[in-house]
Amino acid sequence: MQDIASHIRKVPDFPREGIVFYDITTLLKDAKAFRRSVDMMAGMLDGRDITSFAGPESRGFIFAAALSLKLGKGMIVTRKPGKLPHSTASVSYDLEYGSASLEIHEDAVSSESRVVVVDDLLATGGTARATGDLVERLGGAVTGYLFLIELEGLGGARSLAPHPVWSVLKMPGSELKKIKVTFGRDKDGSYEILIGRGLLGRVAGDLEEAGVAHSLAVVTDSNVAGLYAEDIVSDARARFAKVELIVFPAGEKSKNRETKSFIEDRMLDSGFGRDSCVIA
Repeated sequence: MQDIASHIRKVPDFPREGIVFYDITTLLKDAKAFRRSVDMMAGMLDGRDITSFAGPESRGFIFAAALSLKLGKGMIVTRKPGKLPHSTASVSYDLEYGSASLEIHEDAVSSESRVVVVDDLLATGGTARATGDLVERLGGAVTGYLFLIELEGLGGARSLAPHPVWSVLKMPGSELKKIKVTFGRDKDGSYEILIGRGLLGRVAGDLEEAGVAHSLAVVTDSNVAGLYAEDIVSDARARFAKVELIVFPAGEKSKNRETKSFIEDRMLDSGFGRDSCVIA
């Protein structure tokens, strides 16, 4: 698995700030690594009753087609609106940095279809879930969801429940090196953490292993909050004694004097101490 991961390029702040894009083109250009990744994905499906793979546009096409050829199954093409020539069913959905729609031919799925939805990457699960919803709407059954990469901390697998979710690689949803984390005494004697952006689960897990009792303030701009706030806060409340989400306007910098003052005031209102408030 490490060999496959080493062939995937990480591009920070793409397509917008705060998002890490996992570029699989560097894996695809290496025939051995590409073959190995498809072999590992296929191995996860041993013993499963499958008639076809559904690959959402566009990188889903790559792995769905490869698996269809390897395992002798059909492929269902899921495309953006206006690309399919025959009668279609469509669905709109939210994804990790915007919204989108997908369409599928109505005759691509029947009541006999047992479909695995395949894509290169699972983030929040919007694209995969929309594809699965289309399959079920047309009378087919979703056997499960299969990915090369699953981003941790974004709740994608939860959004696809109760269906099985398989992934070859699990990778962080953000770069921890972008986080400045500081510790200080809260007014009630517990610890507080201030995180600009990053992977909450890893940070929380490290603290729990150290036996630290703590509360958490998540500080981010409104763009990133709109993407991850619900999952972050939900996850945090299962891990921390107290959780506050502090959001400053998109386009502002967290170290600007006005923004820093706004965040510090919100920290004080929430019961955190000003002296320990460090802006990442």
